[in-house]
Amino acid sequence: MSAPRISHLLAAKWILRYIKGTIDLSLTFTPQTAVARLSAYSKANWAGCPDSHRSTAGYVITLGTNLIS
Repeated sequence: MSAPRISHLLAAKWILRYIKGTIDLSLTFTPQTAVARLSAYSKANWAGCPDSHRSTAGYVITLGTNLIS
């Protein structure tokens, strides 16, 4: 704040453009009436792609009914 430079202004503009472009992408959180339970699920498929034989993997982490990651 005491010695801003052009690089700081460019970074701030980049952040604002990013937020503007992703404003309708969001996660919603709902209040929990019961004890919130942390759950994690994962899936992996070794060499599962029939074309490239690459492995694929994914995961989901929830807290109650809310998606975390």
